[in-house]
Formats: sequence, C-alpha cells, structure tokens
Amino acid sequence: MDDGAPRRHERRRCRDSRPDVLPAADCENLRIFRLGTLTAGESAEVRADLAGVPVVWRLTGGPALMPSPGPQPLPTQAPTSTPPPITGSPDTPVTGTPDPRPGVPVVATGTFGGSFALRYFDVAVGELQVDPDGTAWGAHVSVCYVAPHRDANAEGTTRTSLDPWAWFVQDGEGGGPGEWVAASETPTTTQWGPAYAEKALQVGECNDGWVTAAFGNPDLFLPKLRYQPADFGDSIEWTVRR
Repeated sequence: MDDGAPRRHERRRCRDSRPDVLPAADCENLRIFRLGTLTAGESAEVRADLAGVPVVWRLTGGPALMPSPGPQPLPTQAPTSTPPPITGSPDTPVTGTPDPRPGVPVVATGTFGGSFALRYFDVAVGELQVDPDGTAWGAHVSVCYVAPHRDANAEGTTRTSLDPWAWFVQDGEGGGPGEWVAASETPTTTQWGPAYAEKALQVGECNDGWVTAAFGNPDLFLPKLRYQPADFGDSIEWTVRR
C-alpha cells in the first residue's frame, strides 16, 4: 500500500567507485523519491552523491503514449434517396388520364337515380315516379353514345331505342316472384314526357326521355327497371331505394 512517503532502497557502499561509472550493485544507501508524472514540455533534475561523486539526471516530459485503438468501424455511406417506382404496364403511358371506359360488358345493379359508364354508352335513370292511384309508373332515362363501336352504321351512328328496356312486374297482393316485361310491350302513359323513342346517335350525342308503364292495376308493383342491349352483353338493373 502506497502512503506517499519516500521509499528507501538499501544498497551497500561501493568498494571501487569511479567518477565515470555509476555504481550498479555495491553502492551505499540511496534515497529515491517518486517524481510523479511529467507532461510534455516539463523537465526535472535528479541529483545524487554516489560514493563522493555527484550525479545529475535531467528528465524531460514527452507526449503521453495513447493505447492503440481497436479496429475502427468503416465509415457509413449516407443513404441516397430512391426515386419512386414507375407504375403501370409497359404499354400504358405513365402520364395522362387513363381511359375510364371498361373493357368488358358490365353487369351491375344500382338504385333509381344512378348512372353507369359502359364500354360505349353512359346510361342514367332518374328517380322512379308513381301516380297517386298506383296504376302508372315512370322513370326518366338517358343514353349517351360516348365511344365508337365496330358495329356502328356506315355514317358512324348507332341506334338507340326502347328495345333494351324492361320492367320487373310483381303482383303486390299475391306476393308472386314477378317477371320481366319489355318496355316496348307495356301500355304507356302521357303523364310524364316526352317519351323515350328510337334515335340514331353520333358519338357525343344523347337520347333521353321517359320510360313508362300503365297497367291500370293498383295491385301490380314495378320495383325494377333494366337496360340490356342485345348486341353488347351489358345488363344493368335499377331498383327502388329500401
């Protein structure tokens, strides 16, 4: 245990002391003091009398020896920003507005007051109307020719008519399953008009009017209207709101 007191090392007096040789083994008693630590630039002298020979040691502090550092990690490379991926197929332009037209026939169900975008037409049906007696039914419809098809007429027109339209007729009292009846075969009414009629359309034109049914029987219930053109495979049903 070190208490800071000077340490004394016992040596015997030298038998044969020479001024130019420091005694090594047989020397007289020496006092050795701890000098502490010298920093860079500091100096100190140590004086001793060895068998009548004065000896001076001059000590100079140097830079501290630092322990060798262990293996250093390689510098990490700053992450680079990644460009956003390009979406879409190679045949699809990345910019611009995609064509909203479906590529296949549409089979769907909606409620009165809704519209559908088909491959060649936009079709809309207004709210279902019923007369006060419950004997006549009607709905305003609109068919717009928006994309040309290969079966168009030579002058580029296409025919629209009442043929694709049909009512679903149920017996309200009997609660039967009901059946589809072509709108072109049902008795009509003039309570709402003008009536939807046959018309040839160029691309960008519309045909609109009222599709009506007047069976004169208050027990009949007509909750659905269907658009189903024979040449295109589409089938859209509009039903009453529940």
